[in-house]
Amino acid sequence: MKKNRNKIGAFQKLKSINLDIPIHPFLFAVYPILFIYSSNLTDVFLAEIFMPIIISLVATTFIFFALKFVLKDKNKAAVITTVVLIIFFSYGHVFSLIENFKIGGAIIGRNRYLLPSSLIILALISFITLKTKLNLNRVSKILNVVALVLILASLGAIGNYAFAHRGLSISEKEVEKASETSTKNQASSKLPDIYYIILDGYARQSTLKKVHKFDNNEFINYLKKKGFYVAPRSQSNYSITQASLPSSLNMTYLDDIANSSFDERGKREKAIEMTRNNEVAKFLRGKGYTIVNIGTTWGVTKENPYADKVFALKDRSDFTRILYETSALMLLERSSETLADSILFGFKKLSEIPSMEEPTFTFTHIVSPHPPYLFDRYGNKTLVNIKDLGREHSWFQREKYVNQLIFINERTMEAVDNILARSKTAPIIIIQGDHGTGPIGTPAAELTKERVDERMDILNAYYLPNGGNKILYETITPVNSFRKVLNYYFKANYKILEDKSYFSHYSGYFNFIPVHSEKDNSISP
Repeated sequence: MKKNRNKIGAFQKLKSINLDIPIHPFLFAVYPILFIYSSNLTDVFLAEIFMPIIISLVATTFIFFALKFVLKDKNKAAVITTVVLIIFFSYGHVFSLIENFKIGGAIIGRNRYLLPSSLIILALISFITLKTKLNLNRVSKILNVVALVLILASLGAIGNYAFAHRGLSISEKEVEKASETSTKNQASSKLPDIYYIILDGYARQSTLKKVHKFDNNEFINYLKKKGFYVAPRSQSNYSITQASLPSSLNMTYLDDIANSSFDERGKREKAIEMTRNNEVAKFLRGKGYTIVNIGTTWGVTKENPYADKVFALKDRSDFTRILYETSALMLLERSSETLADSILFGFKKLSEIPSMEEPTFTFTHIVSPHPPYLFDRYGNKTLVNIKDLGREHSWFQREKYVNQLIFINERTMEAVDNILARSKTAPIIIIQGDHGTGPIGTPAAELTKERVDERMDILNAYYLPNGGNKILYETITPVNSFRKVLNYYFKANYKILEDKSYFSHYSGYFNFIPVHSEKDNSISP
């Protein structure tokens, strides 16, 4: 009995000691990073969070012990350190809330107001903390509990996600299996290199004329003179990249994902896996092709563990950009120069692929002319506030869109010239928009024909040597692009699907709304 009492007493003493230790600064140093990861599980790799966590903990340790040395009070040092962390990691969130807020016609949502206000709040709380006669041990205990609850909530979300979607993850065995046939000596010098170039948000000529008041004839005529077939009435099958790419690369509609029992995150994870480990690449690998992925700025297509060769400019990841956007780091990031460099890198690498000895299937997702607007029409890099990345209102900046499109045209023409000039065997080239322009936050009840046309009408151009153009037609959509190509050049037997289009929103990528196609001028019920 005495032995049991001693055990209970020891446990209570240990519990009391733990609560007395002000660990909350270190927990608050980790929590914002875990929260970002847990909120973006489908788009962020776990390895990306380790370095930010280490840096945050090192900085927190320095601040805490420096304050403790000066103040001679661990609790006061801990409280001030935690306040510093809360202000630092919440700065971007607060900026977003007040960005367009006005008082008397003046916009107060500016760093010139928010930064001094944040420093004043920090100074005020620090002053109160220093002057208080109260014992802050209880405050530290409360902050410890709050921080622990937040950490556990994020870890719980991560754990639940990993458990629920463990069957959708990419395993090393699957990667090895997908890659093993690439080592077989099936290559032939007569096999044409194949290029699938996605120009994100590239609208069709009709939309550019009607909506953007821009005549794209110079670029379209260039393509035609080079031997491209430009489908004049092509639409995307889906209104968002996250659905469009897995559909075109797997030559199928995404009904199985939409109708599955997975939650939204599970469906996104499956779509990501389909984008990377796609049917087109599997087919061509079996024919002796080397699979090449040229990544630019979007995490899903920037890296691909299934590709035989991956080329990507080493810049900030999606996770790091979110961290910058939501914290005081946004003060250091006033432009998107690294994003612009990634776009330029993608075009440069395209021109180098013909020098590879083996036949290649090259996929690149150039995230442009889609916003943000990184270039003017002459290719000069423009200053873009990181807070503007991905903003829906950017689609209404018509002049900036057109200017960037003009520059993308120039880089595309340069890449095509180099590919055609350097290829020993005439290559196959598909240049395609994954969707058109315009925001997708439109309620279903307001999906007019004009809104659908703007978002769904895309550039869709094909360079198919040896008479391949004869297999194409005016209303071809991406789901049939590789069905046609593989049937013609490799004697495959894919059925040509009905060309259909679906609209969906960011709030539900796979809640598809059937919309009119070029063969149907009315919105589907």
